[in-house]
Amino acid sequence: MHSRSLAVSLVALIFGVSPLFAEDAASLRLQLETATKLEDPRSALEILRRLVLAAPNDARALSALVGAYLAENDPDRAAQALESAAKATPPPALATLEELRGDIAAARNKPDDALAAWKRALAANRSLSTSALFHKKMAGLGESFQRWDIAVDALRKVTIILTGKDSAEPRAKLALALLQTGAFDAAAKEMLAAGKLDASVPLVKSNLPRFEDLQRKLPAITAVAVAGSAKEAGLDARADYAVMLASWDANALALATIESVAKTDPSARSAQVLRAHLLRKFKRFDEANALRVAALPDEVRFYNKLFPVLRTTDTVLRAKREAPALARRAANLLAAGQPLLALEDANTALVLEAKSGPGALIAGQASSQLGRRAEALRLARLAAENSPRDNEAWNFVAQLQRRRTEYAAAVTSFGQAIALNARDVDSLKGREACLRTLGREAEAEADRQAWERLSAPTPPLGKRS
Repeated sequence: MHSRSLAVSLVALIFGVSPLFAEDAASLRLQLETATKLEDPRSALEILRRLVLAAPNDARALSALVGAYLAENDPDRAAQALESAAKATPPPALATLEELRGDIAAARNKPDDALAAWKRALAANRSLSTSALFHKKMAGLGESFQRWDIAVDALRKVTIILTGKDSAEPRAKLALALLQTGAFDAAAKEMLAAGKLDASVPLVKSNLPRFEDLQRKLPAITAVAVAGSAKEAGLDARADYAVMLASWDANALALATIESVAKTDPSARSAQVLRAHLLRKFKRFDEANALRVAALPDEVRFYNKLFPVLRTTDTVLRAKREAPALARRAANLLAAGQPLLALEDANTALVLEAKSGPGALIAGQASSQLGRRAEALRLARLAAENSPRDNEAWNFVAQLQRRRTEYAAAVTSFGQAIALNARDVDSLKGREACLRTLGREAEAEADRQAWERLSAPTPPLGKRS
């Protein structure tokens, strides 16, 4: 065999490439075109690999091969192909090599390395179109890794490079990134500017009403932000700042803020619940579950109503642990869908004050939600014993007895609840159902008529007969 042919054959054998493919890049490009048309990604990847071996300075082929490997979550093979091509004579353009090094670093979860590589690529090719492309990549990197400083810087540069309607979407992205940093005023201005440029852009259209609302509420928001972000800010100010950030989806800063509160006051339930809620938004489920916090059934209600109440009770308990405050906090935790935490607080209230009716009631209700039925009934009876004038306690006992098919006992307990509050529609309905099951139809009918009268809508003024 001719010595040159033998050498080529050996190279082909080592790299798994036929002599024809190793030498004929044009033929490989035709084959790649065919594989692409046939939607055959496996064949296309193999042909790309051979094409890069045959023509390592072909920037388009190298970019396509690295992209294909990254699409398969294989950054190691992408890096091998890239560095092999970089050693060729002549090598691909420096801008191409550095761009691909940045892509690989991003896939390896190394955002700082990716950013440095893309900046080197940008330095090697400073055209406006290339500059816009690289800064968009940097912005995407910042968004993916919650590095909002990177995203804001890159998007500011994109909005300078692009003009007119072309900058509407980048400005909207900049507004969203600024929001994540707590820069509410600047965020509102950017989104409103994007709306003036082109309000039909989907990202602008979907966010503009919310940012208009943000603009209207800026004075109140700014006051909370200034108080909560100050170096000397107290726990309550920081907690209020965190929930405000969360309510505007500034989740990264909200999480960092509430974690500082939780670190200072580990017993703060408001911080515990909000922290777990935000951890779930970042898919850090194990950490959230370790806090014994269930997913919030209604985050808007929690932000606007339950969190402020919990935070206030945390403040009271920080000064002095007492049964009434613990029972109140347990009730609000239960309202927030947190039976485990509610049960802990309610049990602590009972330890501090064995005759706590509210503590026993909430402990029973939490136990019921957790499926601990026998314990729930014991605690419900204790609640009624501790607070015999509590209509809710008797209703709860009756509901549990009804669930256990103890209908006669339930009728008695419902009767106690109704005696304390004759307008208790739930107890009247519950007693009616038990009476019908027991065959006491006349009494059941009386209850039905009573709750129907109470449930009837009140006639408008001037139309009463």
